[in-house]
Amino acid sequence: MPDSFATISSPGRSELREKASRFFGFAEHLTGEAQAAAMRGRLKKEYHDASHQPFAYRLATGAVRTSDEGEPKGTAGPPILAEIGRAKLYDVQVVVVRYFGGTKLGKGGLARAIAECARLALENAGRRREEVVGYLDVKAAPELINTVKAVAVRFGAQVVALSFGLQAQLRFSVPAARLDECREALLKRFGPQIF
Repeated sequence: MPDSFATISSPGRSELREKASRFFGFAEHLTGEAQAAAMRGRLKKEYHDASHQPFAYRLATGAVRTSDEGEPKGTAGPPILAEIGRAKLYDVQVVVVRYFGGTKLGKGGLARAIAECARLALENAGRRREEVVGYLDVKAAPELINTVKAVAVRFGAQVVALSFGLQAQLRFSVPAARLDECREALLKRFGPQIF
């Protein structure tokens, strides 16, 4: 998983006409398969009369999935995934809704039209960067809080939760690439009881 990655911040849409066939592209941010399936289900209901609805998604976790959805093998899902890859985006799904216009495009023409529709949908979506973080939960005597924070901050950690009782409990968000270093530094400085 990358430390940070580009994704889309707002949905993107596109429309393309090729030899009387109509293509509608939909690009949306997602964080998992359930959300991806919900998006596809919503589009299936809205465009229930469409010929095909191929899709592809790529998650920051490394998970990818494509479906030609009845189009000739390799002409729809893989070209959509290739466009997501070219845009260097993660946590994104693109669905291309196709209405067949009566004239066959051939495998190459179909793949190019679907890829172009996907590219335009991604181009029309807003962009943002996301940082990948991990979390560390620590506990310490209240008088040690500032020292614990000082050690963790050297690794880019930020306090996201703090509560007091007999011991103070802190939750840090730490950039994923520095999580192990931060854990090790806290362990070395305060011992295993810190966790």
